[in-house]
Amino acid sequence: QVLSMIAVLRTHGIRSCARHARAASCCWRRQARSCSTPAAEETLAASGLEGPGRREMPAEVVQLFSVLRKETLTRLQDFSPSQLYGVIWAYSTAGLLDEEMLATIEQRLRDVANDMDGQRPTKQPTLPPTDASPTQPHVLLDLPDVAVLYKPPHWIVNPPSSVLEQTQQDDAADSDDEGDSKSIPAFVQRVFGPVAPICTDAAEAYGILHRLDMQTSGPLLLAKTYLGSAVLRTQFSSHKIEKEYVCLAQGVVPLERTSIDARIKVSQYRGAPGSGSNPRGLNNVCEVARDGKPSFTELRRIALLRDADGAPYSLCVVKLHTGRTHQIRVHMNHIGHGLVTDNKYGQERFATDQLWCARNFLHTYRLVFNDVHTGEKVETLHPLPEDLRQALESLSPEDTSVDTVLPWTQGHQPRSFADYAQSMGS
Repeated sequence: QVLSMIAVLRTHGIRSCARHARAASCCWRRQARSCSTPAAEETLAASGLEGPGRREMPAEVVQLFSVLRKETLTRLQDFSPSQLYGVIWAYSTAGLLDEEMLATIEQRLRDVANDMDGQRPTKQPTLPPTDASPTQPHVLLDLPDVAVLYKPPHWIVNPPSSVLEQTQQDDAADSDDEGDSKSIPAFVQRVFGPVAPICTDAAEAYGILHRLDMQTSGPLLLAKTYLGSAVLRTQFSSHKIEKEYVCLAQGVVPLERTSIDARIKVSQYRGAPGSGSNPRGLNNVCEVARDGKPSFTELRRIALLRDADGAPYSLCVVKLHTGRTHQIRVHMNHIGHGLVTDNKYGQERFATDQLWCARNFLHTYRLVFNDVHTGEKVETLHPLPEDLRQALESLSPEDTSVDTVLPWTQGHQPRSFADYAQSMGS
């Protein structure tokens, strides 16, 4: 993202950043070399920091960001919206995004979006009624510029990758296509396209603002206008969107394990029948790797359950701070507690798991964003779906976990991650 910013400025005759970029680059290389020794690797492993992104930022890099900030804010018209999302993400990730910078860039993005909406016949459309079946997408919340849909399991969210990658929230489309999975983009175009033009615009991912894995259920953000898209993408880029999940993991996740900070790398391979992937094309497989992208997950084990044979399972709530492909599944597998019924990262247990839990036990239960016009927080909660409730009921909670498990199996409104963390004493 930094190189992209420099390239834009150079095309407009601004070359003052080059010297700072060279100094920052040399510093980064020195730092990388210093962390490649066995002793450094051992120190990182012991600290639990499995990537270099958590170290103190060098002064040369801070200076480069300072110079780029000044030049960028005076030339916002030279940057495309996608480049501006990248600018926001880079500064937010570096911890250098101040409110003035964010507000200035967001206003530019709002102006561009308002111009695009002004060219369309319908502003702030009302979405048509949808069937609230647990197996069909339907509207959970309809606001003037955005909506929240329920995404059922076995529906694939695969809009054009480049659009969602602008906000650095999603690296690649979910490739776990089961062959008969249904398409959220096709549904959005067909049902909402007639009243919301952005829902027919492939360049804007049909208004879809993020992905969920094909087997994952839960709320999904949809922009109804270009303004809604711009504001929510800005929130994604500045890490202001809260996404919280519930999952069932193999084994006993230690109570002291409250985070996973491990870089994730996405690779592609050609699918093969029986491989737990899409046999019809390229598939994504993710792994923890030092040359991957920074990935950070918070988690809390809130209950411990056992099956009829006494095998333990951990019910966990999870909060994402980055949105890498398959992040929760990869991170949980990395710490030795893969998710139940994971056909890609837990194939050795998949057939047994599927006997009592038909799909990957992963559900988005809480989504929080800021209102496009008022800036107030908007919270959407979604209880555990019926199929996952039945799977959970097939296990027996330990005595200390009964009160925690019961609200999930009875379909009650869940609490926020922060509430669960507080009740666990952390």
